[in-house]
Amino acid sequence: MGAQSVAGRSVEADAAASLTIVVPTCNRYPYLLRLLKYYQACGAPMRMHILDSSRHAQPGQAIERLITTLAISYTRYDAGLEPIPMIHDGVKRVTTPYVVLWADDDFLVPKAVAAAAQFLDAHRDFRVAHGVGGIFTIRPSTHGPAELDIGPYLQCSVLDATASSRLVTYLTTRYSIFYSVYRTPELQQNLDQSVAHGFGHFWEELARSWLFAIQGKAKKLDGLYIMRQMSHDSQGDGWYPKRGSHAFSWVTMPSFPGHCDRFLECVARALAQQDGMSFSRAREFAEELFWGYLARVLAMDWTRRYEQPSQRLWARLRAAVRNVPMARNAWRAARSVLPGGNHELSLASLRRPSSPYHDSFAPIYQAITEEEPAMIADEAAAPLHRPDQTPCARE
Repeated sequence: MGAQSVAGRSVEADAAASLTIVVPTCNRYPYLLRLLKYYQACGAPMRMHILDSSRHAQPGQAIERLITTLAISYTRYDAGLEPIPMIHDGVKRVTTPYVVLWADDDFLVPKAVAAAAQFLDAHRDFRVAHGVGGIFTIRPSTHGPAELDIGPYLQCSVLDATASSRLVTYLTTRYSIFYSVYRTPELQQNLDQSVAHGFGHFWEELARSWLFAIQGKAKKLDGLYIMRQMSHDSQGDGWYPKRGSHAFSWVTMPSFPGHCDRFLECVARALAQQDGMSFSRAREFAEELFWGYLARVLAMDWTRRYEQPSQRLWARLRAAVRNVPMARNAWRAARSVLPGGNHELSLASLRRPSSPYHDSFAPIYQAITEEEPAMIADEAAAPLHRPDQTPCARE
């Protein structure tokens, strides 16, 4: 980064010019305003396209001024439109070689996004790229700025040579590529498949993740890339159910068998094409992986809903005792999230000037702590159902 290109522009600027940010939003204008203020503070280096299906009549003057000032494209959709048809339409409008989706309540780091696009431009065998991720929750404070709880958001590289091996690795690591940088034609093609199969948000994200793992490698770069907010949205997001959505409801819905069959067919055809195996063998392999995935999702959902916190604690302690011979390796892994070192994802570390993530985190921290007090109080109310963690009961 920082090297000069032939035309005299920096490599980072060239990468930024080759990418479009797509921001889907629904009934969350305070978040959108926060995002736009943050993006302006970062220099607004890329094209941005906002996709809005809110029920409110207008986004408000502050948002409209920023949209105009930053030359952002803005498309209004029917109120309450489901996200996948809207995202599908929005991505079809993208003319740059690369694209990234940006959730309105999260923070992407523009220079890290540009680095991911630059990496994909130089490595054709990779399909997605991203960087270091973190999650945060906001707690109101009566003694100054909002208080943050920060932890890691898993992002990984997947480097296996075959599609089947990459898919197994992806399912083992269980990270999300929803916010990775994509080549625009490849995302458009995979979204086309999901829309053709009638997939809603959860099935589409599942299909997209599996297809991209099959189609090529994934790269995790070193810089801070994303900070995701995990919180309760009290502002009426119409896309996802707030309470009571769980895996058991999902698998018992009348639409589940049909969606499952179409999903497995989609995955099997991609596997057969990529690895040169027969369709029947690819279908059998996809089914085996899917049912293993489903068993894990159901078990995790049962634990969240019915197991007491004290039981979970003792289970963790028992697991730790069993793994004493590997304590040294476990400690090394834990060091990535415990307070102290410069590469760790804690508030104290991120605010330390010696942290490699300090400069990227500073404008994020400023944007969060400058929120209106009422918005911060709303955010601390209860945990939000995040669509990329639990099956959506609508599908």
